[in-house]
Amino acid sequence: FLNPIADCKMVISMVSHVVLILLIIQGSAFPFCRQYQPTQNLGTNKRWGNRVRSRQRPVPKPILKASASAEIGLGTMGLEQLALDLVHKAETTGDTAREEKILWDHIRLEAELSLEPEPEAGPHLYQFVLSQSSLLKALVTIISHEVETPHIPATSIHNLFLECLDSADVRRAIHLDLIAVALRSPSVGSTLTAMLFHQGLHALVCHRAEHELWNASPRRTGLAYMLQSTVSRKFCADIHPACCIGHGVFLKGTNTVIGETAKVGNNVSIMQGVTLGGTGKERGDRHPKIGDGVILEAASSVLGNLKVGDGSVVNARSIVTKEVPPLARVDGVPAKITSFRNLDDDNVQLEFSNDLERHLHQYVGRWKHYPTTLPPAK
Repeated sequence: FLNPIADCKMVISMVSHVVLILLIIQGSAFPFCRQYQPTQNLGTNKRWGNRVRSRQRPVPKPILKASASAEIGLGTMGLEQLALDLVHKAETTGDTAREEKILWDHIRLEAELSLEPEPEAGPHLYQFVLSQSSLLKALVTIISHEVETPHIPATSIHNLFLECLDSADVRRAIHLDLIAVALRSPSVGSTLTAMLFHQGLHALVCHRAEHELWNASPRRTGLAYMLQSTVSRKFCADIHPACCIGHGVFLKGTNTVIGETAKVGNNVSIMQGVTLGGTGKERGDRHPKIGDGVILEAASSVLGNLKVGDGSVVNARSIVTKEVPPLARVDGVPAKITSFRNLDDDNVQLEFSNDLERHLHQYVGRWKHYPTTLPPAK
């Protein structure tokens, strides 16, 4: 015989599930299910206008009221100056909160303006950008959803990364890395695109978290190795958690290998397919030391415990097995010096003219004392 009470409970449960599904489809159950679009796109129906308007989230007012140039927000020159200000404040007062907020406001402005041609992107931008309080939290939210595993959910990775990346030096390095991607990659074009989609930046942020785990007291090497393995499969960038990487680094992303004892300086550009590895004949400290402002072109390799001097350029597909002096250009297998940078006043603008080198103007005063010729052979 049928149980009337059980039948009533089953019918009520089915009806409630159907109502909940209809509410989700309509966009009334959860805020992030609604289409985030400007209120000026509302229909002209007077009868339903107020009801539709009450369900839509209005576009926030622009954070930056005026543009510093013809471009959106800060523009290229503004981003370059902001990077210099971040480094200067870190070296003098140590407080870079104002500069970090300016960059975050610039990214939010780009997100708001991008909604006008693409209102369908509203839920994505709201979840990952507009609802976040800082650049670090936004990046960690994006990356945690990309590298989550069945064993470690995104919320656990999110909390772990916020714990690891809390220091002022790491935050400053991440801000400078983002500016480097936006300025040196013509295919990116904006800080918003770099933050949302650039795999090299995401791999670099993950490495900084792994490096903090590796150097923690007590060391959490097992978790660092696990994250490094996951990031390597996801972003095709095999970076050992123990290696040291400076700030303002542009990592192209794919097929990059950086060994355990390698050191990478500030404002270095690493293109796809670069290897900073060992020769297989050494133990202990066996990986390269890359100076400031070095450019490692695509598929180049630097092997062994050797130094690549400041401002040098390793051409594509070159294999470096000997030390490279500052400001030198090397090419070939094995790599040999082909020329040196010319830092005379008349040639500086021409020397640092392309996207990968324009930011190196800040080093000209420091690099002028480097010799630009080879010493005579003995």
